[in-house]
Amino acid sequence: MNDRALLIGRTLIAKAREQEFIDDTEFLMIEALADVEKKFFMDLMIKTDEYLYRNNKQDLSLDEISGIFTFVFAKSAEAVTNYLNKSEQKFEFWGIFDGKVPLYTDETLTGELKKSLIPGVMAQTFIDFIDENPEFKQDFKLAIFEALKWTWRLGQHFSVSFLRLYFK
Repeated sequence: MNDRALLIGRTLIAKAREQEFIDDTEFLMIEALADVEKKFFMDLMIKTDEYLYRNNKQDLSLDEISGIFTFVFAKSAEAVTNYLNKSEQKFEFWGIFDGKVPLYTDETLTGELKKSLIPGVMAQTFIDFIDENPEFKQDFKLAIFEALKWTWRLGQHFSVSFLRLYFK
């Protein structure tokens, strides 16, 4: 999946550049959040498996895919806020699949997150990618989590960029 994972990541980043969510100058990330990202995604995988099992499903619907992208984008901003406030990195895993995400960030950042097109564009880019590359359906879980990883990182970039400008 390594080369294939790279293809997913490159596809999402290319779309992010095309939409001007990021540019070629710098991709703002907080290195200290790498372990937070890893734990978050391990927990999210467990919650996703539990959800599928509880609902007797094999796959996520298009609405659920959209919901999980929104969830990851929002929670990445929460991680940035927690880091900057020196708060514990503790996430609530409600609203994963329905877009009703409990969010604990700066009020102004929350408003910007709600207006952002990033999670919707990344979800649609992923859906289009899977449709155009059906071989990825065999490893759907790995594919979606690779796409979600990049959505998390775009959320970090968005949050850091916004907060840097807002609190100058």
